[in-house]
Amino acid sequence: MADNGKIPQWQEAGVVSTVSSPYAALRPVPVQAVRMGDGFWKARIDAGRRNGIPAFLAWLDVDDQTAPFRAYAAGDKAGIRAGLETLKANPTGMNRTRNGHSWRANFQKWLEACAFYIQSGHDGETRALLDLFVRGVVRAHEDDAFWAIYYGDDFERSYGLGNPGHLIQAAIAHHRATGSTEFLACAQRVADAICQKFGGEDFAGHSVVEMALVELYRTTGQERNLAGARHFLTPLLRQPPVVGSTFRGSASRHVVRQTYLLCAGADYYAETGDREFLDKLTAIWGDMVAGKLHLTGQLAVDGENIEMVCKEAFELHTGVFRFLLGTGMETCEAVGNATWNWRMLALKGAAGYADLMERTLYNGFLAHVSLDGDKFHYLCPLSSDGNHWQRTPWASTSTGCCPPNALRMLASLPGYIFSTSQDGVWVHLYDGCRMAWRLQDGTKLRLTQETAYPWDGEVAIRLDPEQPAAFALNLRIPEWCRAASVQVNGEAFEGEIVSGAYCRIDRVWRSGDLVVLRLPMPVVAVTADPRARYYEGKVALCRGPLVYCIESTDNPALDMWGAWVSLPSQNGAGGELVGQYRQAALLDDVAVDYRQELLDGVAVLRAGGGSYDEAAGRLNFIPYYAWGNRESRSSLRTWIDGRAHGEEREDASQTSGL
Repeated sequence: MADNGKIPQWQEAGVVSTVSSPYAALRPVPVQAVRMGDGFWKARIDAGRRNGIPAFLAWLDVDDQTAPFRAYAAGDKAGIRAGLETLKANPTGMNRTRNGHSWRANFQKWLEACAFYIQSGHDGETRALLDLFVRGVVRAHEDDAFWAIYYGDDFERSYGLGNPGHLIQAAIAHHRATGSTEFLACAQRVADAICQKFGGEDFAGHSVVEMALVELYRTTGQERNLAGARHFLTPLLRQPPVVGSTFRGSASRHVVRQTYLLCAGADYYAETGDREFLDKLTAIWGDMVAGKLHLTGQLAVDGENIEMVCKEAFELHTGVFRFLLGTGMETCEAVGNATWNWRMLALKGAAGYADLMERTLYNGFLAHVSLDGDKFHYLCPLSSDGNHWQRTPWASTSTGCCPPNALRMLASLPGYIFSTSQDGVWVHLYDGCRMAWRLQDGTKLRLTQETAYPWDGEVAIRLDPEQPAAFALNLRIPEWCRAASVQVNGEAFEGEIVSGAYCRIDRVWRSGDLVVLRLPMPVVAVTADPRARYYEGKVALCRGPLVYCIESTDNPALDMWGAWVSLPSQNGAGGELVGQYRQAALLDDVAVDYRQELLDGVAVLRAGGGSYDEAAGRLNFIPYYAWGNRESRSSLRTWIDGRAHGEEREDASQTSGL
């Protein structure tokens, strides 16, 4: 068990705080210690704060989900009475913009996103909103009438404990942003009530409270929170070592509930060292990547129920090929999968988890978020004929759960870039940023990244320890990169540099030391395992961490469903990607053109190809995450036919171009 006398100071805790976790290999660097520069992620993070936060609050107001917190904050008795009447109606489907659904955690996740934004620095408008609503939430929880209506006598109105679970997470993020304990004490009261009510064979219907209780334990040191988490994690230990097992029906097969439960299992192991949990998590992760994961880092879903994990390995076609109306992968699962991999990374320090987190963030996750940061997908397909779910401020007409999940992911992203260990510092994600933190021996360290990643694979890392210090710098060499190189102060590093592993550089570091990491980014054609039968003859184009697609907007004369791309006659590029995917060919003749004016700046790929039996000359590919930002009903393909040179019929007179 963790030493409860080592509860970290609120400024020191990470997004997931393994600061005092005895069975975690890595400790987080908190959001407060990282400042994003003018790189790829800053624009997305700022768009969420500037546009996404107010846009989703406007929807929450219209949907009655902020009632009656403003009234409680103001002490408005008439407003409180009216708000409570609104709450009574909500669980029966009387929300003004939503179908019948008792999910009300959207507001709590929005609060959490606000708190993470505050952790990144002063933001007067967001701070004012956060202060207002936290005051209202705390006062509401002092009123027994609110409890009875909001949760019900036995938490029957809490959507399987999902709503209070997210409240606990919001309170923890607020504490780590402000140092205030008022909201945290309110969350502890909710947690105590839950743990007293649930026992025996009574578990959560929607996983989230499990990891909330572990994080509350890490924040308060109260053993009863960890004991409560252990009770709610019982189904995980009973689950077969299969992701999306039918063991508990929808509770186990649901893509979001499954990934959230796995997050909690990793959290619990980090505190207790209960080997049964680690063995189960490792086996489930292996099952996922072996045949149930998309190239974009999202779980494959069932054709009959798109919220469920596919029943069998290599059933990867739903949301990818024809007849796509209403199908795709969910935003919340992308968040759950990325954060599960972050937790597994903290336990083991293994690059495979960071590779999958990166792949999910750049592709499966980011495709759900509009470039202006205020519209979101509920389900996002990998191919579309134009009849797909649209990005909207609320994403889904049933729950509206995805936008605040995306916002809190963006707001917390600075906390996923770095870690420390007993003997050094780790760089997991590459982006322009500066870390001002310390090593575990107390040595203060500034580390600055300068890079145009993911458009360019050169990363310059300057280290400035407060005094000369011996430690290891661990740089992730992505699994997609086959010829990485490292220089230290202009001299080639001659140690081991392996794809899909961390490159460890041990030395005495002095202020001004410069490390240059070069990650070549050729365009590659990726193929799927032959057992994924719908993918036979199909390829997806990738460059660096990005999966690319063709969109009708850039290929207006192309019949998207017959599209093919030209491949070299000699294949064998060089290596497996995660699980069932392989780099099958290097596409040296594909032109890479960075266009600053297009889609907020993207590298466009121009490759030879055509449609059906006709050659179009060149097909234009954009990053998958950027599709659907110009025309709401554009068509999309990620996986298309690959034809070796000599199989195609050239006709360069037919062109389509940007």
